[in-house]
Amino acid sequence: MQDLQLLVQEALDRRRETRMGCFVSNAAAIELFEFGVEAVPVIEEEVLTFLGRGNEPTDLDSVLVIYARLVRKFDFTARCLEFLGRLPSISRVPLLKGIYVAWLMREPLPGALPPMLLNCVKHIAETGPEGERRVARQIVAIAEVSETARCIVL
Repeated sequence: MQDLQLLVQEALDRRRETRMGCFVSNAAAIELFEFGVEAVPVIEEEVLTFLGRGNEPTDLDSVLVIYARLVRKFDFTARCLEFLGRLPSISRVPLLKGIYVAWLMREPLPGALPPMLLNCVKHIAETGPEGERRVARQIVAIAEVSETARCIVL
């Protein structure tokens, strides 16, 4: 558990990078995915603790993309919604972007947002602060186009 906590902290601070040509990625964040279901509560706890101290993470985006991928893989939608509600407003945008990446761009294949998650994103698109609204509107628009395309193909 402590090793996993340290790995999350390392990922938030972007202490290790992997380079492939001109691409640079957060090696610690990528390793988090390998921990699977065990990583989900630790990521939540460490992110909230880190933000609660007033720290500005170097790479919150990468950590929350991995978190969202894990949430999708293990079908933890309700848990993700609870975590989204616990995040300070300014930190919700990276999680919204992570949701976009995990469901609408990523493995195993792009898929439809779960209805509960889509409804939450729609609510944010209507009532959230401006930055959140903008990102949420984009996700809703892409989700709706994706669903329409999926219906046409089927």
